[in-house]
Parts: sequence; structure tokens; C-alpha cells
Amino acid sequence: GAEVLDNIFPTTQGGRLRKGSIKHATIDAATTHLMIYDAGGASKMFAADATKIYDVSTPADPEVAPAAAVTGQTSGDYCSFQVATSGGEFLLAFNGADLHRVYNGSTWAQNSPAITGVSSADVPFGWKWKSFVWLIEARTMDAWYLPTGAIGGAATVFPLGGVFQNGGALLFGATWSQDSGD
Repeated sequence: GAEVLDNIFPTTQGGRLRKGSIKHATIDAATTHLMIYDAGGASKMFAADATKIYDVSTPADPEVAPAAAVTGQTSGDYCSFQVATSGGEFLLAFNGADLHRVYNGSTWAQNSPAITGVSSADVPFGWKWKSFVWLIEARTMDAWYLPTGAIGGAATVFPLGGVFQNGGALLFGATWSQDSGD
């Protein structure tokens, strides 16, 4: 049984997916990452390819690629997440090859505010936990965290090599909680 079925139609043997789609936007090359910025009623969708980031929120023509919002990137393999600070809402994007990008609701900036201690060009993955931004340094066992409520500044290393004594490298991090059932 199911209370709600979105885009699935029940059959006697299970569920059948709804067929069809509508083209929303086109970009110059294969899409490698989609990013969503949603703050204060302003919602934006960005699509990245290997070298550019496009605003595909409301394209004029879904068959024609819009002008790129960001160019000159060397990798489109992004990790992105939105962070709320006392200074506003920000979308952070890391790809492990270029300095990180920050979207503030109207424009993209590169490495602004700057992150020190670790080069954001060496950060392929980041995530938020409570009021902290955490970063993974590529090819190491080091995680880094930024000051409370900040999206830039001096990062502090959190070495995990002593915990993972068989070597390797960190690939990602995440927040996790377990409900007690109450």
C-alpha cells in the first residue's frame, strides 16, 4: 500500500513509472552537476559542464544555451551545498581543481571569502554540519573545518590518519543522526 504515488501508476504486479519528460534547458556540453540555491523566496538552478556554470532557472528558450555565469573552470565535478550565515545565504561549490566558487544570491565569486590553511583548489568535497563548513583535502586523511558560522577564513585541520591506520584517503563526509524513536 501507498498513501501517495508521485509519477508512479499502480498495476496488479507493482508500479509503472510515468513516461515522458519536458526539456527545461540546454547547455553547451554534457551536464556534470546541478546546483540549487533557495533563499528568501529566491530560487535558482545552476547546471555545470566541464568548464562552465550556467543559470538555468528560467531560460528564454530551452533549446538554446544561456550565457555562462562562470567560465574558465578546469573541472565540472562539483560538490555544492547551501549555507546560512549571519551575513546571508550562500551556495558553495568545490571541484578539487579550481578555487571554490560562492554564489550570494546574485553573483558568483571565486575564493571570496578566501579560505586559508588549505587551498580550496585541493578540496573536492565539502559539507555543512551545524554551524560549521567541513572540507576534505584531496589525496589525504585530513578534514578541515572553518570557524563557526563562516564560509571563509582560517581552516583548522582535523587529521584522521591516526584513526585509519591502513592508509588511503578521505573521499567524503556527511552528517548523520539517529532518531531514538520518541
